[in-house]
Amino acid sequence: MIRLVLRIMLACALMAPASVALADFRASIARMPLDQGEPFDLVLSLIGGDSLEPPNVAPLSKDFAILDRGKFGRTQTVNGRSVEVTDWVLTLTARRPGRLTIPPITLGSETTAPIELTVAAGAPMEPPDDGPLSLAVEVLARPPFFQQSEIPVVVR
Repeated sequence: MIRLVLRIMLACALMAPASVALADFRASIARMPLDQGEPFDLVLSLIGGDSLEPPNVAPLSKDFAILDRGKFGRTQTVNGRSVEVTDWVLTLTARRPGRLTIPPITLGSETTAPIELTVAAGAPMEPPDDGPLSLAVEVLARPPFFQQSEIPVVVR
């Protein structure tokens, strides 16, 4: 009986590194940005594993602003097997134009490869027009007005 328990424990110990090795952490860009200030999605995918902790995205703050974050789970078929995939989707904008690198992102002991991208300078921003603004509203109907009835108006 003790030998059977030891064999089961040994089999579990030998299988544990194999299941850990199946986990793969990758980064990809859903759509490349063309201009500075144009938002794009960076997708961080943990394939074959799950993590309660989010990836360490602090290295992104040097060249990118994070506008939004989301975490999603899905199933993917890899080598004929269903594998759980956890995706973190970050909506980013480049802080400056030029050749930029999305640095390696870490999740536990896993690390993504860096991603090179080129961002063009966006169109220059026009200063706001602080001139006077006028608005006129003309009601085209005569009272009495009833609740939920149409009241035609003209806005100029």
